[in-house]
Amino acid sequence: MCLFLERCPPPPVIAFANVMVHNNIALYSCQNGHRPISGSSLINCSKSNWQATTFSCYGKIPFKTY
Repeated sequence: MCLFLERCPPPPVIAFANVMVHNNIALYSCQNGHRPISGSSLINCSKSNWQATTFSCYGKIPFKTY
């Protein structure tokens, strides 16, 4: 039995986030110095469309000064 994976366009770009795609799943993570503030970091593609996401990353985390 052969499993056919549909082709999906690139997943949505999210500010300050990196994305890794495997098959029809995209996993977001915040760039160094940023942190997630909302939404699920995992989205699926079905029928060549990515599901909506509210994932977002907060800007730079301030460095402590001593």
